[in-house]
Amino acid sequence: MLKNEEEFIEEEYDDNFSVGSKGVSIMSVVWVVLRVLIFVAALISIMVFFLSSASVSLKRSLGIEAVTLMYDFDSLDEVRENQKRLAQIMDEDTYAGLTIDNENRQLYTYVRYYGNKSIINVVEATDQYVLYRIESDCVEPDRLFIMIFEVSHGRISKIKECECLDFIEDVDYLY
Repeated sequence: MLKNEEEFIEEEYDDNFSVGSKGVSIMSVVWVVLRVLIFVAALISIMVFFLSSASVSLKRSLGIEAVTLMYDFDSLDEVRENQKRLAQIMDEDTYAGLTIDNENRQLYTYVRYYGNKSIINVVEATDQYVLYRIESDCVEPDRLFIMIFEVSHGRISKIKECECLDFIEDVDYLY
């Protein structure tokens, strides 16, 4: 009986690690599994890349939209309309600091325009900041501003606005 078992074992498992009479080797199964894992990993990497690119694009668009809604208007009536849309793209606390109903904001920002037309020229925008100029009778055309922002849950959650002052003059590659 021992001889039959040895013959059975030799028939079942030969030197190439083949299983059964079909000759499927363990090594070929391992290679197939590895190929599938590599393919799945590559597919996941591609999906993550496209999702992160879409996220960056969304954040950049929200930043540009926020700057445009705050400073691009023909009249104070349009400012009020823009404020409604601004509330939709910002969280409540951030909007409360930027609304025209905020007396500090109104005094330092919107009253400065005296109801005059204002146009935004975006110089550069990323998913973290928007660099822009304001065309208005009340703002000098060479002034440069930046809005730094964060996006959380698809809405702007933090904003910091500053005026940019160039300390280097007469250099072509500066904005």
